[in-house]
Amino acid sequence: MDEVYNKTLKSCQAELRGKTVTMALDGWSNVHQDPIVGISISDSVGNFAMTNSIDTSGHRHDAEYLKTIADAELRKCETEYNVRVGAFVTDNTGNVAKLRRELTLNPDTDIIQYGCTAHILNLLSKDVNISYVSAFVIKIIKYFKHTHLPKFWYKRAGGKRLVIPIEVRWNTIHDTIASFLANRGVLIQVCQDRKNEIDKEISKLVNDQNLASNCLDYSSRMKPIAIALHRAQRNQTTIAIAVEIWIKLRRDLEGQPQHVKTAFEARKKMALGPDHFLANMTDHRFCGARLSAEEKQSAYDHLAKINPDFVPILMAHCAQAEPFKPYLYLPSVRDTNPITWWKSVEISTSNVSFNWTQLQEEWLSLCDELMSAIATTASLERTFSTKKLVHSKLRNKLGNTKAGKLTFMYKWMNRSEEKPSKINWVWDIEDSGDLDVEIVEDSDSENSEDEAPEPEPEVMNWSENEEEN
Repeated sequence: MDEVYNKTLKSCQAELRGKTVTMALDGWSNVHQDPIVGISISDSVGNFAMTNSIDTSGHRHDAEYLKTIADAELRKCETEYNVRVGAFVTDNTGNVAKLRRELTLNPDTDIIQYGCTAHILNLLSKDVNISYVSAFVIKIIKYFKHTHLPKFWYKRAGGKRLVIPIEVRWNTIHDTIASFLANRGVLIQVCQDRKNEIDKEISKLVNDQNLASNCLDYSSRMKPIAIALHRAQRNQTTIAIAVEIWIKLRRDLEGQPQHVKTAFEARKKMALGPDHFLANMTDHRFCGARLSAEEKQSAYDHLAKINPDFVPILMAHCAQAEPFKPYLYLPSVRDTNPITWWKSVEISTSNVSFNWTQLQEEWLSLCDELMSAIATTASLERTFSTKKLVHSKLRNKLGNTKAGKLTFMYKWMNRSEEKPSKINWVWDIEDSGDLDVEIVEDSDSENSEDEAPEPEPEVMNWSENEEEN
Protein backbone atom coordinates (compact mmCIF):
# COMPACT_ATOMS: atom_id res chain seq x y z
CA MET A 1 0.00 0.00 0.00
CA ASP A 2 2.78 2.43 0.88
CA GLU A 3 4.34 1.98 -2.55
CA VAL A 4 1.06 2.89 -4.30
CA TYR A 5 0.46 5.73 -1.87
CA ASN A 6 3.88 7.26 -2.53
CA LYS A 7 3.35 6.97 -6.28
CA THR A 8 -0.06 8.65 -5.99
CA LEU A 9 1.35 11.37 -3.74
CA LYS A 10 4.06 12.17 -6.30
CA SER A 11 1.41 12.42 -9.02
CA CYS A 12 -0.60 14.82 -6.86
CA GLN A 13 2.46 16.92 -6.05
CA ALA A 14 3.42 17.13 -9.72
CA GLU A 15 -0.12 18.21 -10.70
CA LEU A 16 -0.36 20.93 -8.06
CA ARG A 17 3.25 22.14 -8.07
CA GLY A 18 3.55 25.89 -8.41
CA LYS A 19 -0.19 26.55 -8.23
CA THR A 20 -2.13 28.80 -5.91
CA VAL A 21 -4.61 26.72 -3.91
CA THR A 22 -7.35 27.03 -1.31
CA MET A 23 -7.00 25.22 2.00
CA ALA A 24 -10.13 23.90 3.71
CA LEU A 25 -10.44 22.71 7.32
CA ASP A 26 -13.37 20.86 8.84
CA GLY A 27 -14.09 18.22 11.46
CA TRP A 28 -16.12 15.04 11.84
CA SER A 29 -16.25 11.79 13.82
CA ASN A 30 -15.03 8.41 12.56
CA VAL A 31 -16.53 4.97 13.10
CA HIS A 32 -15.15 4.91 16.67
CA GLN A 33 -16.58 8.39 17.35
CA ASP A 34 -13.04 9.76 17.58
CA PRO A 35 -12.86 13.47 16.67
CA ILE A 36 -11.04 13.97 13.38
CA VAL A 37 -9.90 17.23 11.77
CA GLY A 38 -9.50 17.05 8.00
CA ILE A 39 -7.42 19.39 5.85
CA SER A 40 -7.52 19.62 2.07
CA ILE A 41 -6.23 21.79 -0.77
CA SER A 42 -7.88 22.46 -4.13
CA ASP A 43 -7.11 24.53 -7.20
CA SER A 44 -9.33 26.57 -9.52
CA VAL A 45 -9.76 23.78 -12.10
CA GLY A 46 -11.14 21.22 -9.67
CA ASN A 47 -8.08 19.26 -8.56
CA PHE A 48 -8.52 18.29 -4.92
CA ALA A 49 -6.43 16.43 -2.34
CA MET A 50 -6.98 15.69 1.34
CA THR A 51 -3.55 16.39 2.77
CA ASN A 52 -4.15 15.19 6.32
CA SER A 53 -6.71 13.77 8.75
CA ILE A 54 -5.74 14.27 12.37
CA ASP A 55 -7.13 12.40 15.37
CA THR A 56 -7.64 15.19 17.92
CA SER A 57 -8.73 13.03 20.86
CA GLY A 58 -7.83 14.65 24.17
CA HIS A 59 -7.75 18.20 22.79
CA ARG A 60 -10.28 21.00 23.07
CA HIS A 61 -11.30 22.31 19.67
CA ASP A 62 -10.74 25.95 20.56
CA ALA A 63 -9.29 28.51 18.18
CA GLU A 64 -5.82 28.29 19.70
CA TYR A 65 -5.49 24.53 19.18
CA LEU A 66 -6.97 24.66 15.68
CA LYS A 67 -4.55 27.47 14.79
CA THR A 68 -1.59 25.22 15.62
CA ILE A 69 -3.02 22.64 13.20
CA ALA A 70 -3.64 25.26 10.51
CA ASP A 71 -0.15 26.77 10.84
CA ALA A 72 1.48 23.34 10.60
CA GLU A 73 -0.59 22.38 7.56
CA LEU A 74 0.15 25.68 5.81
CA ARG A 75 3.87 25.03 6.17
CA LYS A 76 3.44 21.40 5.10
CA CYS A 77 1.55 22.28 1.93
CA GLU A 78 4.05 24.93 0.88
CA THR A 79 7.04 22.63 1.44
CA GLU A 80 5.78 19.13 0.51
CA TYR A 81 3.40 20.13 -2.29
CA ASN A 82 5.28 23.26 -3.40
CA VAL A 83 2.06 25.27 -3.64
CA ARG A 84 1.07 28.73 -2.53
CA VAL A 85 -1.92 28.73 -0.19
CA GLY A 86 -3.86 31.83 -1.19
CA ALA A 87 -7.14 31.25 0.66
CA PHE A 88 -8.42 29.50 3.77
CA VAL A 89 -12.06 28.40 4.12
CA THR A 90 -13.95 26.77 7.01
CA ASP A 91 -17.53 26.51 8.15
CA ASN A 92 -19.02 29.29 10.27
CA THR A 93 -19.06 28.06 13.85
CA GLY A 94 -17.59 30.30 16.52
CA ASN A 95 -14.23 28.68 17.12
CA VAL A 96 -13.18 28.34 13.47
CA ALA A 97 -14.41 31.87 12.74
CA LYS A 98 -12.11 33.04 15.52
CA LEU A 99 -9.34 30.92 14.01
CA ARG A 100 -9.78 32.72 10.67
CA ARG A 101 -9.59 36.11 12.36
CA GLU A 102 -6.38 35.14 14.14
CA LEU A 103 -4.85 33.99 10.85
CA THR A 104 -5.71 37.38 9.38
CA LEU A 105 -3.94 39.16 12.24
CA ASN A 106 -0.81 37.06 11.80
CA PRO A 107 1.68 39.15 9.74
CA ASP A 108 3.41 35.96 8.54
CA THR A 109 0.20 34.56 7.02
CA ASP A 110 -0.93 36.55 3.99
CA ILE A 111 -4.05 34.68 2.84
CA ILE A 112 -7.72 35.37 2.16
CA GLN A 113 -10.02 33.84 4.77
CA TYR A 114 -13.80 33.44 4.70
CA GLY A 115 -16.69 31.18 5.66
CA CYS A 116 -18.16 28.42 3.53
CA THR A 117 -20.90 29.73 1.20
CA ALA A 118 -22.66 26.36 1.01
CA HIS A 119 -22.82 26.14 4.82
CA ILE A 120 -24.34 29.62 5.02
CA LEU A 121 -26.91 28.80 2.34
CA ASN A 122 -27.87 25.76 4.39
CA LEU A 123 -28.30 28.04 7.42
CA LEU A 124 -30.54 30.26 5.28
CA SER A 125 -32.72 27.28 4.39
CA LYS A 126 -33.14 26.61 8.11
CA ASP A 127 -33.96 30.28 8.76
CA VAL A 128 -36.89 30.21 6.34
CA ASN A 129 -38.03 26.67 7.08
CA ILE A 130 -41.77 26.28 7.80
CA SER A 131 -41.39 23.74 10.59
CA TYR A 132 -45.01 22.60 10.88
CA VAL A 133 -45.22 21.90 7.13
CA SER A 134 -42.06 19.81 7.07
CA ALA A 135 -43.09 18.00 10.28
CA PHE A 136 -46.44 16.92 8.79
CA VAL A 137 -44.88 15.83 5.51
CA ILE A 138 -42.16 13.84 7.30
CA LYS A 139 -44.86 12.12 9.35
CA ILE A 140 -46.69 11.08 6.16
CA ILE A 141 -43.55 9.87 4.43
CA LYS A 142 -42.30 7.88 7.43
CA TYR A 143 -45.67 6.16 7.65
CA PHE A 144 -45.58 5.03 4.01
CA LYS A 145 -41.92 4.07 4.13
CA HIS A 146 -41.81 2.26 7.45
CA THR A 147 -45.26 0.65 7.79
CA HIS A 148 -45.32 -2.72 6.04
CA LEU A 149 -48.70 -2.86 4.28
CA PRO A 150 -49.05 0.87 3.41
CA LYS A 151 -45.54 0.70 1.92
CA PHE A 152 -46.59 -2.27 -0.25
CA TRP A 153 -49.85 -0.61 -1.34
CA TYR A 154 -48.01 2.59 -2.20
CA LYS A 155 -45.38 0.84 -4.34
CA ARG A 156 -48.00 -1.29 -6.10
CA ALA A 157 -49.95 1.87 -6.97
CA GLY A 158 -46.90 3.20 -8.80
CA GLY A 159 -45.52 5.50 -6.12
CA LYS A 160 -41.95 6.70 -6.61
CA ARG A 161 -39.19 7.12 -4.06
CA LEU A 162 -40.08 9.20 -1.00
CA VAL A 163 -37.27 11.09 0.72
CA ILE A 164 -36.75 11.41 4.46
CA PRO A 165 -34.53 14.40 5.34
CA ILE A 166 -31.12 13.69 6.80
CA GLU A 167 -29.56 16.37 9.00
CA VAL A 168 -26.06 16.06 7.56
CA ARG A 169 -27.25 16.08 3.93
CA TRP A 170 -27.98 19.59 2.74
CA ASN A 171 -31.12 20.17 0.68
CA THR A 172 -32.95 17.03 1.82
CA ILE A 173 -35.82 19.03 3.37
CA HIS A 174 -36.54 20.49 -0.06
CA ASP A 175 -36.22 17.03 -1.62
CA THR A 176 -38.67 15.69 0.98
CA ILE A 177 -41.33 18.28 0.13
CA ALA A 178 -40.75 17.80 -3.60
CA SER A 179 -41.13 14.01 -3.34
CA PHE A 180 -44.38 14.43 -1.39
CA LEU A 181 -45.86 16.84 -3.93
CA ALA A 182 -44.79 14.64 -6.86
CA ASN A 183 -46.44 11.56 -5.34
CA ARG A 184 -49.41 13.12 -3.55
CA GLY A 185 -51.86 11.84 -6.17
CA VAL A 186 -50.75 8.25 -5.55
CA LEU A 187 -50.93 8.78 -1.79
CA ILE A 188 -54.49 10.11 -2.07
CA GLN A 189 -55.51 7.14 -4.22
CA VAL A 190 -54.04 4.66 -1.70
CA CYS A 191 -55.84 6.39 1.17
CA GLN A 192 -59.13 6.21 -0.71
CA ASP A 193 -58.73 2.58 -1.76
CA ARG A 194 -57.69 1.51 1.75
CA LYS A 195 -59.62 4.05 3.82
CA ASN A 196 -60.52 1.49 6.47
CA GLU A 197 -56.94 0.32 6.87
CA ILE A 198 -54.87 3.51 6.56
CA ASP A 199 -54.30 5.48 9.76
CA LYS A 200 -57.05 8.13 10.01
CA GLU A 201 -54.67 10.96 10.94
CA ILE A 202 -52.35 10.14 8.04
CA SER A 203 -55.28 9.98 5.62
CA LYS A 204 -56.48 13.37 6.86
CA LEU A 205 -53.04 14.93 6.34
CA VAL A 206 -52.66 13.47 2.86
CA ASN A 207 -56.05 14.89 1.80
CA ASP A 208 -55.51 18.26 3.52
CA GLN A 209 -55.59 20.85 0.71
CA ASN A 210 -54.20 23.55 2.97
CA LEU A 211 -51.14 21.40 3.70
CA ALA A 212 -50.64 20.83 -0.04
CA SER A 213 -50.95 24.57 -0.69
CA ASN A 214 -48.44 25.34 2.08
CA CYS A 215 -46.09 22.76 0.59
CA LEU A 216 -46.26 24.51 -2.77
CA ASP A 217 -45.44 27.84 -1.10
CA TYR A 218 -42.65 26.17 0.83
CA SER A 219 -41.25 24.61 -2.34
CA SER A 220 -41.28 27.94 -4.18
CA ARG A 221 -39.28 29.40 -1.29
CA MET A 222 -36.81 26.55 -0.92
CA LYS A 223 -36.18 25.61 -4.55
CA PRO A 224 -34.10 28.72 -5.38
CA ILE A 225 -32.03 28.12 -2.23
CA ALA A 226 -31.62 24.45 -3.14
CA ILE A 227 -30.44 25.38 -6.65
CA ALA A 228 -28.00 27.95 -5.24
CA LEU A 229 -26.68 25.41 -2.75
CA HIS A 230 -26.20 22.77 -5.45
CA ARG A 231 -24.25 25.27 -7.55
CA ALA A 232 -22.15 26.47 -4.63
CA GLN A 233 -21.01 22.93 -3.81
CA ARG A 234 -19.25 22.36 -7.12
CA ASN A 235 -15.49 21.91 -6.98
CA GLN A 236 -14.80 24.88 -9.25
CA THR A 237 -17.08 27.43 -7.59
CA THR A 238 -14.81 30.33 -6.71
CA ILE A 239 -15.66 33.29 -4.51
CA ALA A 240 -16.24 35.36 -7.67
CA ILE A 241 -18.94 32.92 -8.80
CA ALA A 242 -20.34 32.78 -5.24
CA VAL A 243 -21.19 36.48 -5.53
CA GLU A 244 -23.21 35.78 -8.69
CA ILE A 245 -25.01 32.93 -6.93
CA TRP A 246 -26.11 35.21 -4.09
CA ILE A 247 -27.17 37.97 -6.48
CA LYS A 248 -29.29 35.56 -8.52
CA LEU A 249 -30.80 34.11 -5.35
CA ARG A 250 -31.85 37.59 -4.23
CA ARG A 251 -33.70 38.04 -7.52
CA ASP A 252 -35.35 34.62 -7.24
CA LEU A 253 -36.61 35.43 -3.73
CA GLU A 254 -38.11 38.81 -4.65
CA GLY A 255 -41.69 37.56 -4.39
CA GLN A 256 -41.21 36.01 -0.93
CA PRO A 257 -42.42 37.47 2.40
CA GLN A 258 -40.35 40.18 4.07
CA HIS A 259 -38.97 37.90 6.79
CA VAL A 260 -37.47 35.67 4.08
CA LYS A 261 -35.79 38.68 2.45
CA THR A 262 -34.50 39.85 5.82
CA ALA A 263 -33.03 36.42 6.55
CA PHE A 264 -31.45 36.40 3.09
CA GLU A 265 -29.77 39.78 3.56
CA ALA A 266 -28.37 38.72 6.94
CA ARG A 267 -26.89 35.51 5.52
CA LYS A 268 -25.57 37.27 2.42
CA LYS A 269 -23.75 39.77 4.61
CA MET A 270 -22.34 36.84 6.59
CA ALA A 271 -21.15 35.07 3.41
CA LEU A 272 -19.70 37.88 1.30
CA GLY A 273 -16.96 40.37 2.07
CA PRO A 274 -14.63 42.77 0.23
CA ASP A 275 -12.49 39.91 -1.07
CA HIS A 276 -15.55 38.33 -2.73
CA PHE A 277 -16.57 41.61 -4.37
CA LEU A 278 -13.01 42.30 -5.50
CA ALA A 279 -12.75 38.82 -7.01
CA ASN A 280 -16.05 39.33 -8.85
CA MET A 281 -14.84 42.64 -10.28
CA THR A 282 -11.49 41.15 -11.27
CA ASP A 283 -13.07 38.16 -13.05
CA HIS A 284 -13.44 39.03 -16.76
CA ARG A 285 -16.75 37.12 -16.94
CA PHE A 286 -18.44 39.48 -14.50
CA CYS A 287 -16.42 42.71 -14.11
CA GLY A 288 -18.63 43.50 -11.10
CA ALA A 289 -21.50 44.43 -13.43
CA ARG A 290 -24.24 43.31 -11.03
CA LEU A 291 -22.70 44.61 -7.81
CA SER A 292 -24.32 47.48 -5.97
CA ALA A 293 -22.52 50.81 -5.62
CA GLU A 294 -21.87 50.02 -1.96
CA GLU A 295 -20.33 46.64 -2.81
CA LYS A 296 -18.10 48.18 -5.46
CA GLN A 297 -16.99 50.85 -3.02
CA SER A 298 -16.13 48.15 -0.51
CA ALA A 299 -13.97 46.39 -3.11
CA TYR A 300 -12.18 49.57 -4.17
CA ASP A 301 -11.48 50.54 -0.55
CA HIS A 302 -10.08 47.07 0.11
CA LEU A 303 -7.92 47.21 -3.03
CA ALA A 304 -6.59 50.65 -2.06
CA LYS A 305 -5.38 49.19 1.24
CA ILE A 306 -3.53 46.43 -0.65
CA ASN A 307 -1.95 48.84 -3.15
CA PRO A 308 -3.52 52.15 -4.20
CA ASP A 309 -1.76 51.91 -7.57
CA PHE A 310 -3.98 48.93 -8.40
CA VAL A 311 -7.19 50.99 -8.36
CA PRO A 312 -6.79 52.50 -11.88
CA ILE A 313 -6.14 49.02 -13.30
CA LEU A 314 -9.38 47.66 -11.87
CA MET A 315 -11.36 50.75 -12.93
CA ALA A 316 -10.21 50.39 -16.53
CA HIS A 317 -10.90 46.65 -16.49
CA CYS A 318 -14.45 47.00 -15.12
CA ALA A 319 -15.20 49.72 -17.68
CA GLN A 320 -13.72 47.49 -20.41
CA ALA A 321 -11.82 50.56 -21.52
CA GLU A 322 -8.29 51.32 -22.67
CA PRO A 323 -5.75 49.85 -22.29
CA PHE A 324 -7.89 46.65 -22.26
CA LYS A 325 -8.81 45.72 -25.83
CA PRO A 326 -12.44 44.92 -26.82
CA TYR A 327 -11.59 41.38 -27.99
CA LEU A 328 -10.74 40.44 -24.39
CA TYR A 329 -14.45 40.66 -23.51
CA LEU A 330 -15.94 38.86 -26.51
CA PRO A 331 -18.47 36.08 -25.77
CA SER A 332 -16.03 33.51 -27.14
CA VAL A 333 -13.54 34.45 -24.41
CA ARG A 334 -15.93 34.01 -21.49
CA ASP A 335 -15.07 30.34 -20.97
CA THR A 336 -11.38 31.13 -20.59
CA ASN A 337 -10.03 30.45 -17.11
CA PRO A 338 -9.73 33.86 -15.37
CA ILE A 339 -6.13 33.16 -14.31
CA THR A 340 -5.20 32.31 -17.91
CA TRP A 341 -7.07 35.40 -19.10
CA TRP A 342 -5.07 37.77 -16.91
CA LYS A 343 -1.74 36.12 -17.71
CA SER A 344 -2.42 36.51 -21.44
CA VAL A 345 -3.41 40.18 -21.26
CA GLU A 346 -1.01 42.44 -23.11
CA ILE A 347 -1.19 46.10 -22.15
CA SER A 348 0.52 48.93 -23.95
CA THR A 349 2.39 51.14 -21.49
CA SER A 350 1.62 54.30 -23.45
CA ASN A 351 -1.30 56.57 -22.64
CA VAL A 352 -2.23 54.83 -19.39
CA SER A 353 -2.39 56.24 -15.89
CA PHE A 354 -0.50 53.36 -14.29
CA ASN A 355 2.89 51.73 -14.74
CA TRP A 356 1.91 48.25 -15.90
CA THR A 357 5.47 47.04 -16.27
CA GLN A 358 6.18 47.81 -12.63
CA LEU A 359 2.85 46.59 -11.27
CA GLN A 360 2.25 43.55 -13.48
CA GLU A 361 3.90 40.86 -11.34
CA GLU A 362 2.27 41.97 -8.08
CA TRP A 363 -1.12 42.46 -9.75
CA LEU A 364 -1.05 39.00 -11.35
CA SER A 365 -0.14 37.51 -7.97
CA LEU A 366 -3.22 39.15 -6.45
CA CYS A 367 -5.44 37.95 -9.32
CA ASP A 368 -4.07 34.44 -8.94
CA GLU A 369 -5.01 34.51 -5.27
CA LEU A 370 -8.53 35.84 -5.89
CA MET A 371 -9.33 33.63 -8.90
CA SER A 372 -8.11 30.48 -7.11
CA ALA A 373 -10.20 30.99 -3.96
CA ILE A 374 -12.78 28.15 -3.78
CA ALA A 375 -15.99 29.25 -2.05
CA THR A 376 -16.86 26.18 0.05
CA THR A 377 -15.60 23.20 2.05
CA ALA A 378 -17.95 20.89 0.12
CA SER A 379 -15.13 18.91 -1.51
CA LEU A 380 -13.66 18.12 1.88
CA GLU A 381 -17.04 17.13 3.28
CA ARG A 382 -17.58 14.76 0.34
CA THR A 383 -14.27 13.20 1.29
CA PHE A 384 -15.73 12.47 4.75
CA SER A 385 -18.26 10.25 2.97
CA THR A 386 -15.50 8.48 1.09
CA LYS A 387 -13.56 7.91 4.28
CA LYS A 388 -16.64 6.41 5.88
CA LEU A 389 -16.71 3.81 3.10
CA VAL A 390 -13.04 3.09 3.73
CA HIS A 391 -13.12 3.15 7.53
CA SER A 392 -16.43 1.31 7.92
CA LYS A 393 -17.86 -0.84 10.69
CA LEU A 394 -16.59 -3.90 8.85
CA ARG A 395 -13.08 -2.41 8.70
CA ASN A 396 -13.12 -0.72 12.06
CA LYS A 397 -9.62 -1.88 13.04
CA LEU A 398 -8.03 0.35 10.42
CA GLY A 399 -5.95 3.08 11.98
CA ASN A 400 -6.68 6.72 11.17
CA THR A 401 -3.39 7.14 9.28
CA LYS A 402 -3.93 4.14 7.00
CA ALA A 403 -7.58 5.08 6.43
CA GLY A 404 -6.44 8.58 5.49
CA LYS A 405 -3.95 7.23 2.96
CA LEU A 406 -6.54 4.93 1.39
CA THR A 407 -9.02 7.81 1.15
CA PHE A 408 -6.41 10.08 -0.42
CA MET A 409 -5.56 7.46 -3.05
CA TYR A 410 -9.20 6.75 -3.86
CA LYS A 411 -10.13 10.41 -4.29
CA TRP A 412 -7.05 11.33 -6.31
CA MET A 413 -7.15 8.31 -8.62
CA ASN A 414 -10.87 8.81 -9.34
CA ARG A 415 -10.86 12.60 -9.61
CA SER A 416 -11.45 12.54 -13.38
CA GLU A 417 -14.16 9.88 -13.15
CA GLU A 418 -16.43 11.57 -10.62
CA LYS A 419 -20.09 11.83 -11.52
CA PRO A 420 -20.84 15.12 -13.30
CA SER A 421 -22.88 17.71 -11.45
CA LYS A 422 -26.65 17.55 -11.92
CA ILE A 423 -26.72 21.28 -12.61
CA ASN A 424 -25.95 22.79 -15.99
CA TRP A 425 -24.75 26.36 -15.62
CA VAL A 426 -25.75 28.39 -18.67
CA TRP A 427 -24.15 31.79 -19.22
CA ASP A 428 -26.67 34.04 -20.95
CA ILE A 429 -24.25 36.40 -22.70
CA GLU A 430 -26.97 38.61 -24.14
CA ASP A 431 -28.51 39.32 -20.74
CA SER A 432 -25.65 41.18 -19.08
CA GLY A 433 -24.05 38.04 -17.74
CA ASP A 434 -27.28 36.72 -16.27
CA LEU A 435 -27.35 33.17 -14.99
CA ASP A 436 -29.85 30.44 -15.80
CA VAL A 437 -29.85 27.18 -13.92
CA GLU A 438 -31.46 24.00 -15.13
CA ILE A 439 -31.72 20.98 -12.84
CA VAL A 440 -31.14 17.83 -14.87
CA GLU A 441 -32.67 14.73 -13.36
CA ASP A 442 -30.88 11.39 -13.42
CA SER A 443 -32.22 9.11 -16.12
CA ASP A 444 -32.87 6.42 -13.54
CA SER A 445 -34.13 8.69 -10.79
CA GLU A 446 -37.68 7.35 -10.95
CA ASN A 447 -36.50 3.79 -10.63
CA SER A 448 -34.13 4.31 -7.73
CA GLU A 449 -34.49 2.15 -4.68
CA ASP A 450 -37.16 3.03 -2.18
CA GLU A 451 -34.83 3.14 0.76
CA ALA A 452 -33.33 6.47 1.77
CA PRO A 453 -29.58 6.89 1.27
CA GLU A 454 -27.32 6.01 4.15
CA PRO A 455 -26.47 9.08 6.23
CA GLU A 456 -23.16 10.87 5.89
CA PRO A 457 -20.58 10.58 8.68
CA GLU A 458 -21.57 12.71 11.61
CA VAL A 459 -20.04 16.16 11.27
CA MET A 460 -18.63 17.46 14.52
CA ASN A 461 -20.19 20.42 16.26
CA TRP A 462 -17.33 22.86 16.53
CA SER A 463 -19.15 25.15 18.91
CA GLU A 464 -22.51 25.65 20.53
CA ASN A 465 -23.14 28.87 18.63
CA GLU A 466 -22.57 29.66 15.00
CA GLU A 467 -20.63 32.78 14.07
CA GLU A 468 -22.96 35.61 13.15
CA ASN A 469 -20.45 38.07 11.82
